[in-house]
Amino acid sequence: MSVRRVNRKWGQVFVPKCGWVKFRVTREWSDIETASSARVTLDHSGRWFVSFTRLAPQIERKSTGAIVGIDMGIAITVATSEGKSLKAPKSLTKGQRQRKRRLQRRLARQVKGSNRYRVTKLAIAKLAAKEVDRRKDWIEWTTTDLVRDYDLISLEDLKITNMTKCQGNQRQAWQER
Repeated sequence: MSVRRVNRKWGQVFVPKCGWVKFRVTREWSDIETASSARVTLDHSGRWFVSFTRLAPQIERKSTGAIVGIDMGIAITVATSEGKSLKAPKSLTKGQRQRKRRLQRRLARQVKGSNRYRVTKLAIAKLAAKEVDRRKDWIEWTTTDLVRDYDLISLEDLKITNMTKCQGNQRQAWQER
C-alpha cells in the first residue's frame, strides 16, 4: 500500500486500477503510514470513505471493581442496575424530520427511475446517513463511558418483539388479513 502526504490536511493513497486517490487526514499520520492495507467504500448517501487497517492500541485503565447490569428497552434506551437511565437523543432536529417526511411524500408521487426520483432518494439517503451517524456517535460515547467506569458489564438477553404491543401471534394475524 502506498500513501503520501499532500499537506497538513490532505493525503493520497494509491488504489490499483484507479490511481492516486485524495483523502482528508483525520488521524495521526504515523498511524496511516504504518497501516497494512486500505479500504475504499461508498455509502448510500454518496459519501466515500478510506479506512486504514492497523492494530488497535492498548488502552491503559485502572480497575474500579464496579459491576453493573444493563437493561436495554424501548421507552428508555439503557437502564443500569444502579438506577441510572440513559436515553438516546433525537437523531434529527425537528426541521430535518419535517424535511425527511416531506421528501418521502414527494418520492411517493414521483415516477420510479426518473432523474427527480433519484435526486429525491439521494436527499433522503443523506438525511438518513446523518441520523445513523448521530446514533452511532451516541452509542460510541455511551459504551466508552460505561467501559471506563465499570469492570464487569452484564446485558439482559430480551426479545424486543415480546416487549412491544404487537407480538408474534398478533403480527401473524395482521399479515394474514
